[in-house]
Amino acid sequence: MVTGYIYAAGTSQVSLTGTENTVGNYVQASGDSQIQMDGTINTVKAGVWSNGSSSKVILSATDTNRVQNANNLDKAVYASGGGTIDLTAATLNDLGISLDEAKYITYGNVRGVFADIDSTLLMNGDTNKINLYLTPSTATNAASSSSLINKIGLEIFSGGSATVTAHKDNYISVNAGAFFKIPSYLDDPLGTWGYGGLSPISVRGTTRSDIVNAGGSLTLDEMKSGVLGLTAEDGNNYISVVDASSANAPDTTPGRALFASAIVSVDGYGFATITGNNNYMTYGWNDPTGTEASFYNNLAYNIPMVSSSDGGGMTINATTGNNEVLVGANNGYLTFGVAASTPGVYTETWLNMTADNGVNRVIMKPVYTDDVIAHASTAINHIGAALASGGNYLTSTEGVVTPVTLTMTAKSNEFYVESQLGSILTGVEGTHANANVNITSTSGDNIIQIVNKGSADNAMTDGLITQDGGHITLKSAHDNVISASYVPSSGSDIIGVARGISSEGYYSGDTTNVTNPISTIDVTADNSNYVYGTTQAVYAINRGVVNISATNGKSVFASDLASKATIQAYSQSGITNEATAELPTTINITGTMNITNTGATTSSDGITTGSAVWSYGNHNSYAGGNDTTLINLKYAGDSTIRGSVVAGQMGTVNVTPQDGTSGTLTLSGDAVADTDGIVNLSLTDGSTWVGVGDDKRESAAYTTLTSAATADTSSTASTASTASAARLFRSLLVVQDVVNPYGTVNVDMDGSSDWWMPVQSSITTLSGNGGTVHFNGNGVGRALNIGTLTGSHTFAMNLRNEANAAASDMLYIKNGTTDQQTLQITNLDQLASEMKPGDLNAVRFATITNSGNEFRDGTTIAKLSRGAYKMNLNIQYRPVATDVLNTASYNDAYNGSTYDALTKPGTALVESMYGGDNAQNVYVVMDKTDTPSDNANTAVINANALRRLATNLDTFTKRNGQIQYMDSVAQEGAWVRLTHSKDSFDAVDDFSGNFYEFGYKSLRHNEPTKKHTQSIAVSYGKETGTYTNYNGNMAVRDLHLALYDTMEYRPNPDSIKDLPAWQQNTFRYKDAYLKIHHLRNEMTVYDSSEGLTYGQKNTANYNQNVINLSGEYGARKPINESWYWVPQAQLQGSYLGSINYTDSLGADGHSDSAWSLIGRIGFDLVKELDAKAQSKFYVKANLYHEFLNGPDVRYGIAADGPDMYYTGRGEGRGTWFNVGAGFSKRVSDGRYVFADFERNFGHGYKNAYSVRGGISWTY
Repeated sequence: MVTGYIYAAGTSQVSLTGTENTVGNYVQASGDSQIQMDGTINTVKAGVWSNGSSSKVILSATDTNRVQNANNLDKAVYASGGGTIDLTAATLNDLGISLDEAKYITYGNVRGVFADIDSTLLMNGDTNKINLYLTPSTATNAASSSSLINKIGLEIFSGGSATVTAHKDNYISVNAGAFFKIPSYLDDPLGTWGYGGLSPISVRGTTRSDIVNAGGSLTLDEMKSGVLGLTAEDGNNYISVVDASSANAPDTTPGRALFASAIVSVDGYGFATITGNNNYMTYGWNDPTGTEASFYNNLAYNIPMVSSSDGGGMTINATTGNNEVLVGANNGYLTFGVAASTPGVYTETWLNMTADNGVNRVIMKPVYTDDVIAHASTAINHIGAALASGGNYLTSTEGVVTPVTLTMTAKSNEFYVESQLGSILTGVEGTHANANVNITSTSGDNIIQIVNKGSADNAMTDGLITQDGGHITLKSAHDNVISASYVPSSGSDIIGVARGISSEGYYSGDTTNVTNPISTIDVTADNSNYVYGTTQAVYAINRGVVNISATNGKSVFASDLASKATIQAYSQSGITNEATAELPTTINITGTMNITNTGATTSSDGITTGSAVWSYGNHNSYAGGNDTTLINLKYAGDSTIRGSVVAGQMGTVNVTPQDGTSGTLTLSGDAVADTDGIVNLSLTDGSTWVGVGDDKRESAAYTTLTSAATADTSSTASTASTASAARLFRSLLVVQDVVNPYGTVNVDMDGSSDWWMPVQSSITTLSGNGGTVHFNGNGVGRALNIGTLTGSHTFAMNLRNEANAAASDMLYIKNGTTDQQTLQITNLDQLASEMKPGDLNAVRFATITNSGNEFRDGTTIAKLSRGAYKMNLNIQYRPVATDVLNTASYNDAYNGSTYDALTKPGTALVESMYGGDNAQNVYVVMDKTDTPSDNANTAVINANALRRLATNLDTFTKRNGQIQYMDSVAQEGAWVRLTHSKDSFDAVDDFSGNFYEFGYKSLRHNEPTKKHTQSIAVSYGKETGTYTNYNGNMAVRDLHLALYDTMEYRPNPDSIKDLPAWQQNTFRYKDAYLKIHHLRNEMTVYDSSEGLTYGQKNTANYNQNVINLSGEYGARKPINESWYWVPQAQLQGSYLGSINYTDSLGADGHSDSAWSLIGRIGFDLVKELDAKAQSKFYVKANLYHEFLNGPDVRYGIAADGPDMYYTGRGEGRGTWFNVGAGFSKRVSDGRYVFADFERNFGHGYKNAYSVRGGISWTY
């Protein structure tokens, strides 16, 4: 053991060999000397120095090298002036320095390991450790000191180099201790202190200030570089500023003042390469793998934690894992996690961070405590995760500015910033000329999350931000997730901004030296982008440019304030340099997109408050020119925008489909442009827009009109309503000194796109082909004002007659087109019920200044019924000058008597904007045809159907089959008869239904030669059918009461007693009935013509009473023992009561009472199958003839006059026949059943038949 020191000078050689070599003081080599220590453990207690031109100190240990500074020296390992220090240990190199606070103040700057000009440091060990620790002291700080005091773990100075290699881990740390207590009398520490900060690693070459101090005469070859290589071959690098409190507990001492601190700093012409499996660079994070900082009680000022500046370069490479930059500090002024800043004079400044198999992660979690507010309230300014800062060309006069580039590449990149109070919080920032940030995820996501939890006035919170010519490229192989949240303390209002992406071309202050004021942000994702900002998701101002695209997924943007826009481009103030004045502030978004302002609301009128997209330039921003803004949204897939699209002051918004895609857009919000703003909105096939179009031309013209009227004291022009005036200023539009108060809204609609227009709209052009404009006023008339119309479109409008014109929609066009337009009337039933034929009853729907016969004069747009006749609704153009309806009352009815921004422009404004010698009014007129309406024809059909049903003959055979009707024993009886009938005829298809009859009979007279029976029965049935030639149906219910009277006459038994038994069974009968029917018809008709889709639904219900009186005569005539036949004749007379009703369309139907007389002749041919069972089979045939014509039917609307009634002739006389068969049988004593079938032919019947069955009881 050497208790003193070892000093070698000149060319001397010193060698120390042993198992444990210990030097109680320092080891120093100078000149060309060399000192070498070889041992298992080498210990030097007061530092190792090598400061000769070729001096060397070599410590070689098979186990550990340990170097300390027991004598309170300010350096533990120091190489300078060309000297070399080589520390090689098979296990551990452990270098440490520990000073008390008073000594620290005395020395000023303290370095643990220092390689000065032209010197070399070599460290090679299984593990390397460099640690600095400052012990607490009771000494008073020299608070008035003006020198900067720095505490650096490993420093490489100009011309120096260090190579630190560990087979496993490298640990380089600075322990904060409890130093730098700010005295309570310092109200403004930033203005009075002079203290430095903490830096585990500092690498410095020739700086810009060195060149300036040398009078600018240094050339690149004369510059000195500092070089560091830090490698953990199979382990990690731990570089940290940590807390020295016991058990790693947070130190509660308030107000630590750390100025110009850094974790790793490369400055000037310096270069550093850091390589390890994982690289942990932490500040206040005792556990580098933890999720929270260990202590926050530092006032961090001007601290880029991992920094390359002034022409320096740094590479940080995680070979298998992550690069982690973790920062915990109370608050900060210009505090950044990773930064490349200040351009070099001859060389660029760069910082490359790579984790090919892991994550680049930067976490900034500064908090703010009450203990610090009293002493550091002005220190809260700017905290960010990543920064590239170039030359500020607004004030720079140094000429060429070299690039400053920050590049971060990893599987995923993550940036988190959180603060309780910070006036500026940023995630990734590129600021000043030639500043470039390139962030790339190779397989995962880029995540940027910024949370401001304070309530600072005008606080700014940005996820991505460029300023003054900075550039950022964010590229992800999967998703980009960017969130900037402003979360004020409880009960506080949002008084700042929080923007996901912000690009600012130049500040609003100094605008005189702008040479290339363009800042750009490029965001691309192979999958999706998710961008959120409390106030704006994407923001560009003063020549800022933002480009965003998602290849396979979508871009989702959201913000929360109705007073801001989700996507916003703005020119705050003009510049005096005209060379770049035409370069617009630009936002380009391409691909599937969802843009939502969650604060946007829609009123009951349909007006949207809150903008999703907002582009606002600046008129006359410099002599002879304007600042313009441009937002290009090129949508694909299923894209949506919720909130208004607004442009003004030379701002432009283009919403168009992406080239080569078939995307659709759903826009829920207004399209508004004023003061030379332009909105170009393109709706593809399948797209939908719900909102108002407003180019302010209508409101501007109204303002001009009313101003002129006000000047004329005799004018009676009225002002707009309060609601109307409010609409003019509902969006984010700023009134400035402008050339034009109106803007341009161009709408292009293709395919099946739809625009649902809730209130009056004014657009500059409507183009494209195939779209539909829906006037969606919910029963209140709305107007659409179009400057120029091209292409073919459909206008779906609600039209009403003059009495209800306030509810009728209107279309106003300045310049029409020869392309054909289509009018779709959405309330056709209502309009048809209100309209009448005749030119004076026309309904106006459009006024066009320069018409190209858009709707085609004379075109029939609907064929429908009004009352009794078919009507054509035809388009009719009329020159305004000769229009018979061009009257004050009619014009006011359809145009509105005064201007109302929500509904109609008013006649005065219409005449001002759309008048002229060529102006045309366009009407819908109703023209009567000679063709009866479907309703009229079906009224006749209904009467005939009821007539057939109610006069259908009942017969003795239908009622009984061939049952033995007269029973000499039974006195009483009953029966049930069920019938299914189909009475279809030429005019009615499938007119069928079921009837149920219940009857009771009584034998009134019973003698051998004469029997008399009377019956009473009640029946109910319903038949339904559809009209053969019309769209509709009918349903008839029949309830009737029947009285039957039957007489049977047989020969005197004595006169036939000699005949065979089968010949004795003969008789004659007379059968009569009286029926009283009550019928109810329910009918529905959908009037249509020639395949047009327009139709009117008409319904009617009415009753009719009918009485039938019938007499039938027949005889049973035996043919042989098993056959007999029954010839018959019947005559029925019917009285049909009148019909009177009014249908749902207001038309009257009427038929007078009438008579029917039907005769029948026919026969039954019967085969007796079993005499004992009285089972019989029979066939039958009948011939019918109607002798009278049916009643005429009169149908029409009384208000239309007698000429508008239609009279249809009732069904006339006719003949038809039927054939049938049946079976009857006695099933027991007094019980009989029968079944009967028949089918009709002739007299219009088609497939008409009936099937019935019955059962009777006698007792």
